[in-house]
Amino acid sequence: MQAIDLGKENIVLNTLILSPDAEETIVMVHGLFGNIAQFYMSIAPELSKDFRIILYDIKSHGKSTCHNTGYDLISLADDIKCLLEVLKIDKCHLLGFSYGALIVLKFAMMFKDRVKKVITLEVPPKSLLPSLLKGAYEFDHFLGFADTLPPLVRQNFMRSKRQVEKNFNMFKYIINKTSFIEDSNLESEFGEEDFKLIEAPVQLLFGKESVCVRELNRIKDWIRFREIFIIDGGHVFFIESPIETLTAIKDFLKKPDSFFSEKRLELTKTGF
Repeated sequence: MQAIDLGKENIVLNTLILSPDAEETIVMVHGLFGNIAQFYMSIAPELSKDFRIILYDIKSHGKSTCHNTGYDLISLADDIKCLLEVLKIDKCHLLGFSYGALIVLKFAMMFKDRVKKVITLEVPPKSLLPSLLKGAYEFDHFLGFADTLPPLVRQNFMRSKRQVEKNFNMFKYIINKTSFIEDSNLESEFGEEDFKLIEAPVQLLFGKESVCVRELNRIKDWIRFREIFIIDGGHVFFIESPIETLTAIKDFLKKPDSFFSEKRLELTKTGF
């Protein structure tokens, strides 16, 4: 683990780099209220056999520094750009889960020359973002959230009194003390014109039992070069079905750019 100063607004991100000497890089962005462990305990180690993996805690998450502002997608995407600049990485693959998927898509829209391929796990509809009023988040909300997690995830999330207190304090700080609620309320759903800005191939992966699947039907025809997989499991299907998830991701990353042509896109469209 290392603390990396982004050189802006005193933001310091807790970062873990696997296989630092690998030729190609994947930056992995966890979901809202998550941390590095979401990937480190699931798919990151296997992917690190072929790629340099950069995992980081989003600000105010995990062991990264806390900040009261900057939770709009533009700011969060810019955090990735600053991280790449500090690490002297010109171009990379991006992988994001849930809210992290929105962040990497925004990055691909803003900094298209820095992106090779984009992998999204569970792009969420905006309606799934927290609807609580600022200052309203209390312990019963936290327990309600924990009850929605798959058994193995919930067990780790609530594994000790200390861990419960730590997670609750993070939730409460982000919801009650930062601009996250205001920033997320101002965000618009990505539309067709937004997706036209993405030039890199995009892989869309969803859990078969997840409520996020409905977002696939809204966005899939707006992405020029894309591949779709529906995998057994719910919102955290990459933890529930890691082998199937890794197989899909590895195959996508191995495909040459020439594979993602307009002709191939039309063939893909007819399949869904």
